Amino acid sequence: MTTVRTRRHDRGQALPLVMITVVLVMTLGWGVGTLALQAAQRSAAQNAADAAALAAQFGGADVAGRAAALNGARIISYSETTDGGVRTIRVTTQVGEQRAVAQASNAP
Repeated sequence: MTTVRTRRHDRGQALPLVMITVVLVMTLGWGVGTLALQAAQRSAAQNAADAAALAAQFGGADVAGRAAALNGARIISYSETTDGGVRTIRVTTQVGEQRAVAQASNAP
């Protein structure tokens, strides 16, 4: 008859490996989630900046502010210049910690 012996020092070796794996997976998930949130905020900030700059061409700074707010952003800076009949508007918006800049003009 064959007897299987188990070594006492080998018992419970899986638990530390499982715990390390769980911690690594959770850390990786947190990192990916953070990057995804930043990407989403950056995209939202750019969309809001584009909408605000275009809206400002037709209605000025107040309309730009409303367009940014409707897109979940706030305007950080707004500038309007006119040169030779060409009106150029530059808007910077912020969503969360992400900022974006857009420019629109009435040039043909």
